[in-house]
Amino acid sequence: MGERPNIDQLKQEYLETKIGRRDELIQEAQSFGPFHDVATAGVDCMVETQQRDRDILAALSGVLNLAREGRAEKEQHVGLMDLKD
Repeated sequence: MGERPNIDQLKQEYLETKIGRRDELIQEAQSFGPFHDVATAGVDCMVETQQRDRDILAALSGVLNLAREGRAEKEQHVGLMDLKD
């Protein structure tokens, strides 16, 4: 049996891919110039969404890092308790 995928890592990778693809779309839309009012409004919406997703990714990464640190700390505490027995 293979190892199960880490769902947290998959979420991070999904957001990173989504952000990268939207960066490409934003650059492409901005290349149209100011002559397209609809394109300008669309780019503004994409930029706002992009910032929100970047904030979500940063928060998710922070929480996951904190959880990993907590897990390592817990393992160390359990190890110390085992030594005292």
